[in-house]
Order: sequence, then C-alpha cells, then structure tokens
Amino acid sequence: MTKELSTMRALVKSVFLMIVGLLALVVTAEAAPTISVDAPGTVTLGSTFMVDIVASGIGTVPISVFSFHLDFEPSKFIVTDVVDGGFLVPPALEIPSSNPPGPGFVEFAEFTLSGGTSLASGVLATITFDTVGMTGPSLLSFDLGPIGGFPGTALGATAGGDVPGLVLEGGSITVVPIPGAALLFGTGLIGLIGIARRKSMATKS
Repeated sequence: MTKELSTMRALVKSVFLMIVGLLALVVTAEAAPTISVDAPGTVTLGSTFMVDIVASGIGTVPISVFSFHLDFEPSKFIVTDVVDGGFLVPPALEIPSSNPPGPGFVEFAEFTLSGGTSLASGVLATITFDTVGMTGPSLLSFDLGPIGGFPGTALGATAGGDVPGLVLEGGSITVVPIPGAALLFGTGLIGLIGIARRKSMATKS
C-alpha cells in the first residue's frame, strides 16, 4: 500500500510539473508588442547598408500611429534616407519631427486616418546609413521619449493611447576595415594611374 501511494504521488508530481511547463510555453508564446532593429551584424568601412525598424507581437490591436527615435554613433554612421515600410493602412502621412535634424539620431513618425492596421508584425520604416569611420562594435538604441516635442518611440491604437507593455530592442553593428586584398588592389590601381599620367606628361614634353 505504501509503495502504491509513493508511486501515485510521483505520478501526480510529474503531471503537475508537465502542466507548469506547458503554461510557461503558452506565456512565452504570447510575445509582448515590440519595436526592434533588424540590422546586418557586420558592415565594411565606407559601405552603405540598410536597417529595418520592425514591429511585432502586436496581436489584434489596430495600430493607427507610430513613432521612433533611434540613436547611433555619428562618428561611425550618417543617415542618408528614411523610407516608409508600408505598415499602416494607406494613405499614411508622415509627421514632421519637432527636433532639428542632427548627427547621432533619426526620428520618424506616421499616422493614418483610414483605420488601424490589423497586421501582427511588419516593417515600420527602412533607414539607409553610410559607414564613415571608426571600426569596432556600435549600438543602435531607441529612446522611449518624449524628446523635446517628439513623442519618442511608441505604437498608438485607434482607440487612443499607446499600446501597453511595449518592448524596445535595439541592435548592434560591427564596422570592419576594408579587406586587405581590396585595399591592395586600390593602392595598385592608384599607382598605375600615376605612372600613366607621368608617361603622358613626358610624351607631351
């Protein structure tokens, strides 16, 4: 009888632990609404690259407005373009930034009067950067805001107010030097051009 009771207790404990594990999986599966950076992990000095600002985990909340303020290192990158990602129901209208453009950050905001989007995830905007200097790792990070007269980083529902529990996930980019082979090729090409010019000048004289 005691052996049977111990076996029953062990079985009940196993079932309980299994239920707890399943509940943890369900909670994990219900991701929080998130604005994140989708960026290449590595870029070459002097190159141009693009970064997507992505919204995900929104569920069924209709979104009619969004904004983001993204900080970066101005000694490494400059922004050359910001393009709407087509997330909101068209026509989507850009909200001008209240802060003067400056090195080290980019702001972008849009709203629509055509009803909220029902997308659970999508690209808010695509930013184009030029890599201008200094190798090594660099962070891209969001400011929740508000910043000056700008709302910072937010998702707004058609019912009014921000989506609760918004999570912000920045990114990291590592700038690497120009590959040695390409650098040698460029140096050699410059040398050949110089020799050709000297020969041309000698011929003319």
